[in-house]
Amino acid sequence: METTVDREGLEAGLAALEAHIRDPVAGVFGPGSATWDINREAVVFLAAGRAALLQTAHPWVAAAITRQSQTLTNPLGRFHGTFIRVFRMVFGSRDQAFAEARALFRVHARIRGPLPQDAGEGEGGTYTANHRPAMAWVLATLVESALLIVEQVRGDLTAGEKQSYYTETQRFAALFGLAAGDLPPTWPAFEAYCAEMTAPGALAVTDEARTIGAFLLERPLERLALPGKALPRWYKALTVSLLPPAIRREFGLVLTEDDADLAQRVLGRARRLRPIMPGLVRYVPAYHEARDRMAGRTRGRVLTRQMNKLWVGRPDLVSPHAERARLTGRA
Repeated sequence: METTVDREGLEAGLAALEAHIRDPVAGVFGPGSATWDINREAVVFLAAGRAALLQTAHPWVAAAITRQSQTLTNPLGRFHGTFIRVFRMVFGSRDQAFAEARALFRVHARIRGPLPQDAGEGEGGTYTANHRPAMAWVLATLVESALLIVEQVRGDLTAGEKQSYYTETQRFAALFGLAAGDLPPTWPAFEAYCAEMTAPGALAVTDEARTIGAFLLERPLERLALPGKALPRWYKALTVSLLPPAIRREFGLVLTEDDADLAQRVLGRARRLRPIMPGLVRYVPAYHEARDRMAGRTRGRVLTRQMNKLWVGRPDLVSPHAERARLTGRA
């Protein structure tokens, strides 16, 4: 198998995926899927920092972010762009999900360059954003982090629930151009893969990665018209506490007793608040917009659009109205 995703491979994966989609309006997953059940949870964002640091621990990802991404110059824009794309893949119609898959491929196809000297062995000393192992790792961090935080807040998940979610992840992987062989076949094998990747010495945390990590944990709000404002201490403490110990050490992060205690208090509060939160807050607005689409509405409800605007800077993401806007260039 080629180590880089190409257009032919992506299109072949999308064609195979389309053959199994029963309702194009429901999309790749749809109501009742394990993917909707997990990814609708707003608490998944509590693990976003963890996933981001795990991703940048891969030298190819860190190099691409440093030289080709808005992360250090416009973190809010990068945050919005990433989650708009992910939400459309997960909660969008078939056409919306496939359009995002193709757009992501085009973006990644343009990203390549030299690896830093502390990145270890690379293919020809260069990185490409469509590199299969790097993309598989990025996807893995999203999957593992989502299940980790949902289990800690919502309650233990059964082995069957985890396997169902992971089985559907293979569909999500196809939207990245990844094939079945790019990820472990079962949830236990996936757990072993993640443990191996986060073991001491498995990933080369470069100076570029440490720079990104320090920025994300200390100074992202400087770019949000809030100079001098650091990331809330509770979120930093939670992020550091959720990292595997070896990765934490590679980034030069220390989990103090006070921060560990603060992280546990945050999780405890999330456990108490989640059951009494209204659905509009408990679940991400893209999920509510998708439910409106399934009910035949051409646009999300007013509160849903307002919440979308708050979360990702755009009121319409996965409705027929949003699709028309994308096709006419007004999105």
